[in-house]
Amino acid sequence: MFGRIRVGIMGTGAIARKMAATIKHTRGLSLYAVGSREQETAESFASEFKCKKAYGSYEALVQDSKVDLVYVATPNSAHYDCAKLALNNGKPVLVEKPFMLNEKQAQEILDLGKEKGLFVQEAMWTRFLPLAAEMQEVIASGLIGDVRSLTAHICAPIADKQRIADPALGGGALLDMGVYVLTFASLFFGDEVSDIASLASKNSLGADEQTGILLRYADGKVA
Repeated sequence: MFGRIRVGIMGTGAIARKMAATIKHTRGLSLYAVGSREQETAESFASEFKCKKAYGSYEALVQDSKVDLVYVATPNSAHYDCAKLALNNGKPVLVEKPFMLNEKQAQEILDLGKEKGLFVQEAMWTRFLPLAAEMQEVIASGLIGDVRSLTAHICAPIADKQRIADPALGGGALLDMGVYVLTFASLFFGDEVSDIASLASKNSLGADEQTGILLRYADGKVA
């Protein structure tokens, strides 16, 4: 790829709109196309954000040879199918968090990306904050001693948000917000987890409204 990377967005919801606005102000990127389940929705999005192409299906989006990178901004429950569709059509893919609904899906998509020789990444913005890199350096240097315990919290009202309250859409506190604190634990303590304990309270649909997780690492650290 030469020049600006032409991005095709799958989905037209709130997070897709935020990414579209971000791409407009990011050097090296160009918002080229959008795909939706409805042509009218895609065209409205394309008109607002000045996309060159608007497609009424995700299949049509990934078949456009000028799309260099696909950003998956669909509901959580569709991440797996959309990422797989993009990779099978030769497109590098950036998937909005949560990457997938479970480990099985995640491993399959990562394996497919490796098999195809294509870039696969979760759009976890906190991982790439300058502050996160600086904190990693401080902890690794021993400047503040041997850090053995990490505590992180994140809270937000979710009961009235269908995409979060409905497990059929890949909802729940863990997948919507818990991924942030788990990412922080991974950044600073690594991924050698030896034990996991968790406790959750669920809504009437079966989605977790609150979740607490305790991680124990192979070296005895806890988060």
